[in-house]
Order: sequence, then C-alpha cells, then structure tokens
Amino acid sequence: MVRLRDLARQVGVHPSTVSRALNGAAGARLAPATRARILALAAQTGYRPNRLARSLKTQRTRLLGVLVPDISNPFFAILLRAVEQATRAAGYSVILCNTDDDAEHFAQHLRVLGEGHVDGLLVATARRGDPTLALLPTLRLPYVLVNRRGDRDDEAFVVSDDAAGGRLVAEHLVALGHRRIAHIAGPPDASSTATRLAAFRARLAELGVPLADHLVVPGGLTEEAGERGMAALLALPAPERPTAVFAANDLVAIGAMAVARAAGLRLPDDLSVVGYNDIPLAARVAPTLTTVRVPLGEMGRRASELLIRRLQERRAPLDGACQTVLPVELVVRASTAPLLPGGAD
Repeated sequence: MVRLRDLARQVGVHPSTVSRALNGAAGARLAPATRARILALAAQTGYRPNRLARSLKTQRTRLLGVLVPDISNPFFAILLRAVEQATRAAGYSVILCNTDDDAEHFAQHLRVLGEGHVDGLLVATARRGDPTLALLPTLRLPYVLVNRRGDRDDEAFVVSDDAAGGRLVAEHLVALGHRRIAHIAGPPDASSTATRLAAFRARLAELGVPLADHLVVPGGLTEEAGERGMAALLALPAPERPTAVFAANDLVAIGAMAVARAAGLRLPDDLSVVGYNDIPLAARVAPTLTTVRVPLGEMGRRASELLIRRLQERRAPLDGACQTVLPVELVVRASTAPLLPGGAD
C-alpha cells in the first residue's frame, strides 16, 4: 500500500508538501508544477489518504452519523438517499444506524458514535419524553433532528407541517360526507404522528364531526400495525364501524386496506382510506392511495445542509433558520370517495 511518505520521496519533497497538495489547502504556497506532479503520481499509484491518521491530526473525520428508526420503511430510504447526495457534495460520508425505534438501541448507537467516530449527527429517531435524548448535548457534537422533534425548544430540526397534514385529511373526509371516521394511530410519543392526530381531532371538532375515542385505535408505523388496527375496527358492532380511516402513514394504510379487502369490503365504496407521506408504493397499490405528500427529498437535503453549516460555523445559539417546517399537500387518489347514500346508517 502506497503511503504519503512514499509519494514525498518519489517527488522529492517533504511529506507535509504532499499533504497540502492532496488536501488543496487554501493559501498553500506550492508551485503549480509540483502540485501537478504530486496529483499525477497519487492517481498513478492509486494512493488513498489514511482517514484515521487525518482525523487524528485535524480532529475531523468527515463522517456523519444518521440514525433512523426503521430502514425497511421506504420513507427513510428516500430520506437517506437525499442525505447521502447532499453530504457527499459537501465532502462528507455517512454512517447509517438503524435503531428499530428502540430507546436502548438508540442509546447504544449514540455512545459508539460519540467516541470520536463522526463529526455530527442527523437524528430521525427522537421521541418525546425519551431520556436518551439528554445524551445528545453531552456528546458535544452538532446534531439536527429530522422528521421528529424532541422536548427542547432550542434544538435544530427539519420537519414537515404535520399539523397542516392532519387538518387537510379531516377536511377532505368531511367534505366527502363521512361522519364515522377512525384513526389508526402511530406512536404517541413520536412528535410527527402525535401532532397529526391532535390536529386531525381538533379540525374534525371544528367541522362538527368529533372523533370518537373508540375509533382511535393503537397501531404503529408498519403494515402489520395497519392490519391489527383495521381488525380492531372491524370487530366493532356494525353500526359503530367507520366509513373512513386515516392511517398514521402509508404502510399502515396499505396494511389496513389488505384486511378490509379480505373482509369483503369494497374500497372506496364501503370504506375510504387515507395514508401519510406519499411513498412511491402509494401510487401503485389498488386502489391507489390518497395520502399527504411530505417533501422527503427536501427534508433530507435541508437537514444535511443545516448540519454541515453548523459544523463549519460551530455556532452554539440557534436562530429561526435552524428550525424548519416544510409544507405538505394532500394527494387525492382512488382510495377515497364520497359516502354512498345510506353508508352511514
């Protein structure tokens, strides 16, 4: 393996000169011919810098940790792609950590990453009331929360407007004539799903269609959670069953629709279903899924740029630009329809 000192010996310069040439150090006084010879020899020999040695010298790894709750969820795959593109353009690489939305796994990853392995963190696993979040400031690493918020008001975050999303769903279903509306809920301590439910409930009440407590069933963020939630709703006496369901996300909606179809319900004639996020699968299931579109690519890009800016500026206080709420929009497809006459009887 070619080492930096080998390049220096072949070119006839000091190793520090090679280092400055390869790093493109600003203000480095190097003759253009010398720089060209070093770069050509490095390319010819396949020289790769020792990341560990460089990090020990610069106290920077050029690595960022990204913590997500479920990498099998297409939402986070899309988010991660945008993060990787934005960070790579800035000269950083990412280390992905999957927490399974488990506090213990989250804490374990934080302890390892906080041992000097990364320069900063993008955290998509925050849960309100989770004591693990208190570890973040102690790591002395810049971090940005993505898609979820924590308990502190001074944290940097990039989220979507979940309150607006919940209101959009409520208005859509009521406009279609639905009055018995259910919700398959996500984790109550995840700010994203809790905010959606609160806004959905409040807007329904404003529209004169209060959300009955027994029509809010616990779920999660997976297809299996949607299956369990829909099974619970179908177990209700016929007069109490909903004519429309708002699911915590698209995967939950897809699981719920599968159970409804298996029970002989026609979608959307007998039951309208709305999801959240607009993952690619939402436009491919049958019927195609009405959902709230979250700008996943922009969320990943903005969060990455914010973290890199904080790394470059090492700025402690936050300003408004460090807390971003992105707009959402309702995408109406075939899984929702006006309530048929007699459908609410």
